Parts: sequence; C-alpha cells; structure tokens
Amino acid sequence: MNMLRYSALVGSALCLLALPVRAEVWGIKSHDPASAPPVTLFHFDEQGGGLQTVGVIKLGGSQIDVDGLALNRAGVLYAFEVELAGTRSRLLHIDKATAAATAIGPYLAGRDIRGATFSSQGELITLDATNNQLLRIDPDTGLMLGTPVDLTDEGGPLDIANYTDIAQQADGAFLLGGSDGRTFYRLRLPGGLTEPVHTDNAAGPDGWTVTISGLAFSRYADPDLLFMYDVSIDDDIYTYRTDAGFARNALYRDIISGYNAGRGDLAAAPLGPVSLLERSATWLGLYDAGRETLPDRQGWHYTNDPAGPDPVLAGGILHQGPTGEDQHQYWKYSDPYLCFSAGHGSVVEWYLKVISSAYLDDIGNDRWRTGYAVWISDENGRLFEIGIAQNGVILSHANEAYHADSSAFVTFDTTDTFHHYRFLVEAGMGSLYIDDALIVFLATGAANEYPTNTVTFADQTNTAGSETLLSFIRYGAIRRPGDANNDGAVDLKDLAALANAWLMAGCSCQADCHNADFNQSGQVDLGDFVYLGAGWD
Repeated sequence: MNMLRYSALVGSALCLLALPVRAEVWGIKSHDPASAPPVTLFHFDEQGGGLQTVGVIKLGGSQIDVDGLALNRAGVLYAFEVELAGTRSRLLHIDKATAAATAIGPYLAGRDIRGATFSSQGELITLDATNNQLLRIDPDTGLMLGTPVDLTDEGGPLDIANYTDIAQQADGAFLLGGSDGRTFYRLRLPGGLTEPVHTDNAAGPDGWTVTISGLAFSRYADPDLLFMYDVSIDDDIYTYRTDAGFARNALYRDIISGYNAGRGDLAAAPLGPVSLLERSATWLGLYDAGRETLPDRQGWHYTNDPAGPDPVLAGGILHQGPTGEDQHQYWKYSDPYLCFSAGHGSVVEWYLKVISSAYLDDIGNDRWRTGYAVWISDENGRLFEIGIAQNGVILSHANEAYHADSSAFVTFDTTDTFHHYRFLVEAGMGSLYIDDALIVFLATGAANEYPTNTVTFADQTNTAGSETLLSFIRYGAIRRPGDANNDGAVDLKDLAALANAWLMAGCSCQADCHNADFNQSGQVDLGDFVYLGAGWD
C-alpha cells in the first residue's frame, strides 16, 4: 500500500472515531388500500436507532407495487414486483442507494410473491400467496426452480394471505406468517407441513393486535432475535425472542408516519455460515499421522478406559478401533485459545474415513451417541459435538452426555472414501462442511460443564463403537484481517470499527474491541491498521 493511500486511511480513521458500526435490516412499506404504489424503501439499525428512508421504488422512472424483499449474503437486495391484483410477479434488483429497480427475467403468471428470503445455502425461497405455495427462484434469471411446495397445516392447506413473509431460523427451519396475521408457523423443508408455534394476541401500543407483514433474522444480530414488521394501524417494528416464548419488544413506533401501510416486508443478511473457503485460519494445534507418531506424541492427551484395541500407524494413517460398545479411546488437546463469537470464530478440520461407526438414537434422557465424534469447546464453556456415523452425521450444542438440542441426522456415506470435514463456529453459528459442501448447521448453545478451550476426537462413548482411519486433524482461530463486521469486504465500515476501538487494550473473546484486534495482539494499534490496509477492497 503506498504512502498516499496509507495517509488517507489514517485520516479517515481519525474522522470516523465517533461512528458506530452496525449492520442493517431493510424494509419496504406500500400504501393502503391493501397494497399499492408508491412503495418506500427504508432501513434501520439492528440494535435500535437510525431508521432512514431511501426513497420510492421506481422501475424505469415509474412507481410500482413491490413485496417479497430479500437480501443475499453479499448484500444485494432483491424484491418482487406484484401487479394486476396479485396475478403475476417478477423478480427485481433494488439499488440500496437510490431505490431504483431493475427487472430480472419475465413475469411469473398466476403468482403473487409476498414473502422471500435467502436461505443459509444461498437459495432464494419465496411465498406465493395466490396458491399458498413455497417456490424456489433463480436469482440470476427470475425463473422458478424445481416443483412448488404446497403449504399444509394438519393435513389441510395453509392460507398465508398476501401480508405474509418468511425467514430462516438458526436450526434451518423457516418461520412464516399465517392468514390471521398473528400466528407464526414453523416449516421444515423439503416437505410443506407447518405447525403453529406462537400466536400473538396482545394489543400493541396503538391498541390493535399485530398483522405480520415482514420477518427477518440477521447473521449480525442474536440468532434468536426475530424482527417483525406490523402493518396494523401505526405500522410498527417489533422484535421477538424465539428462545424465550416469543417475548415481544417494540423497536420502532409508527414508521414513516406520513401514510398508512397496505403491505410491507423486511430483509436482513441471512443466518448461516460464510463458506470456510472464504476464510483463512491461524492454526493453533495439529495432529499429523504422516509424522508416524501417535497423537499423544504431538501434544494430545490420550484416554483409553475401558481399554479398546491399541491404535496403529501405517503409511501416514492412524487406524483406530474397532472399539466395542463398552469401550472408548480418544485424544484431547486443552491448550488452544478458542472463541465462538462474531469477529473471532474457530475452526476444526480433519481428513477421515469411517470403516464403521454406530448411531444410537434416543437411548434415554434424550441422548444420542455416535461411535466417532469430534468435540470443540471455547473460552466461554460453549460446546459443539459432531457425531459421525457410518451412514451420516449429527450436530449438538448441548454437552457431551445429553443431546436434546441437536440437529436432525443428515444422511451421508462416510465409509466410501476419505472425506474432508471442516467445522466452522462463527457469529453464533456452528457449521459442518464435508468436502467443501455445507451439510448441517446449528446455533451456538449455552455454556455447560464441559472443560473450556478443548478439542477432542475419536470414540469417547461407552454406548457405541467405531473403527476409523485418520490422516490429520487440526484446529485454529478464524482470521479476517480488516473485516471487522464480517460482511466479506474490507471498507469504510471496518475502518470505522478500527477507529472506535483505537488504542483499546485487553482484547479477547470476552472483550472483542469491536472485532478490530485483527492480529490478536490484545490491543488495537498500528499493527491492526496495517492488516486493514493490506486487505482493503
């Protein structure tokens, strides 16, 4: 980086010392009656404050009716033009700076797209209110992908009406609004069966019960915090704690008070991981079987009690097992500095072939066990366990014995060959990749009794056996030099974070210093500024 650019960054840092760094939720508000142009684009701070209007959405200079707002992981904003009384819709790109719309692809006849979200895997998922169906839309062409999914509730059709929306939760399930405007429904794909999870019958500050018109979770906010846009009378923004009985809080009252809403929507950066391929890591510990020594000779503590067969090294591969149902042997490393928080993050990756590994479901006290597993716990005592059976994987964030809070079992042939497993924990989410494909993810759980700052692998259970071949396992801290807000870019927002944290000390997992301690030195100084400059987009 040349001195002129360096000086410009320093000057910008000094100017931006007072600027807060927060991500945004985007919204649209149409006019009453029902849904009509002009439609106003707005955004607000996820933490509260800073609601701003951008302007009226126009296509080719003309005002249009718009719904189904969605934001992808790269920050690109999409929506759907709806017209002719909801008889056709087409995909739009919305310029976040000007509210200008650009059409993508043709109209979808007979479709009334009123809810949309990008899933954790990058799919554009939408709700068609005319047919009460879920559709997948190609964001590049605007065309429908695959077969529509009929939404049902206890065997019958679920009426979602045209003021609905959809958002994906941290565990992969979706929430959507029903036709009464007050009930949240939970949906798991690939089927369309929904179940009601909460009905909000409490009157708001305006004296009216809510009408759910927009829903959003954000990867930059608590994964259990649901944002909801209410179009009853005063058009309010609420948050709900989905982990605390949908406890409601009023975030904004009577937004854009100059007119009453017909319909509206919300969108935010989707939950779920950014691919590990987009992240680099500082490796803190490694077991490499290619060194032809057992893990305990490379710093890992060995437990073999009740005793199983001795592990064998041959040709740079660690052969372990077969262990019996009443045997367990495993290796644990207890020295790493690990953190699951946003701005830090941890990763474990390993190269493994499973010969056999049992999966036992519901063996009492809501437990599950696989013969082979990998555990990772952080400085705050939070834990993930990745269970690997011969026919699939499962993920838990509870503790090493009781697994009531876990993902569904995901079918995968782990025996056919060596597979590259990567487990990334970041921004409140734990995500398992196999051969660079996202397999399953789960929100970070609460602290538990498991030892902090540990990585453990192999067969730690005495209820299921396994036999495996391992090439290596390593763990480390995710580095994002300069990317303080984890949006994939290094820009003025990250410079503002650095400026806000300038000369802070004692940075750690506990004190994140606005995520600006890029070189993990424990303080924010010129060393971090150099990191930011090197990564500047």
